[in-house]
Amino acid sequence: EIPLNIFEPRYRQMYRDLLTAPTSTPSSKRFIVPFSHPSRMGQFASWAWLYEIVRVQDVADETNGRYQLVCNHLVSKPVKITSIVNPSDFETRATYLRAHAQIVDAAEDIKSSDSLSNLKPLDDLLRLLQQNATIPSSPYTSAEKSLIDRLLMAMAEGSIWPVVQVWISNLQMLILEIQVRVANKIQLQSNNPGNTRTNPENRVNEDMITLAQEPHKKDLESMLMEVSTLIPLLLQDGCEKSQCQRLCQRIQERLGAKAGKSSFET
Repeated sequence: EIPLNIFEPRYRQMYRDLLTAPTSTPSSKRFIVPFSHPSRMGQFASWAWLYEIVRVQDVADETNGRYQLVCNHLVSKPVKITSIVNPSDFETRATYLRAHAQIVDAAEDIKSSDSLSNLKPLDDLLRLLQQNATIPSSPYTSAEKSLIDRLLMAMAEGSIWPVVQVWISNLQMLILEIQVRVANKIQLQSNNPGNTRTNPENRVNEDMITLAQEPHKKDLESMLMEVSTLIPLLLQDGCEKSQCQRLCQRIQERLGAKAGKSSFET
């Protein structure tokens, strides 16, 4: 579930239109959020996520008009954009864009033998990771073992998207843990009595932030990049076999390397 602060006039209008639409309307309380194209600057990808409004709070008075609404949404399914109804409004921003799109229903793939064949390399990889996680000399932490188990449970749904959701959620959790550690270290530095002469008011400065971030910089940048680009790239691939190959590569890079590259070569 994702909260969004709504302040731009065109999106306020979109929410008014959605919230006042008859409940019998198929698109009532639903809209799509497109991805930026992974390689073409200033262009949308042809894929997006379907958002559904589940809670709305008017916060205009509390925020002195800075935000009108805070809305919570469920991110449900990927969709393929087939056309933009009002493309000229992309430049003018006079109103929100409207599009025709097709919902990609993962359930349709479950009965497909081609789909099961496409997903087999991912299933094989996860089962091999699980085997390596159970040996006495396993290099995996308890959190990583739990992640592997959850990825395999998601595979049982017969689609790549539940696995992607588990993978991205785990990365987001790791990013949050790093950010908390960095914030705690900055706080400790600012309160350090040894900093009194150079920082008498115990204010946070750039040097403190840089010092706290440095040990985590590489991992944090890598995970932030993966969270922001993996889904757009998978959606842009279109072909389920290519999507599976890409996800296998990402999982191998993060988990397979811990058990030795040779264990995961096919």
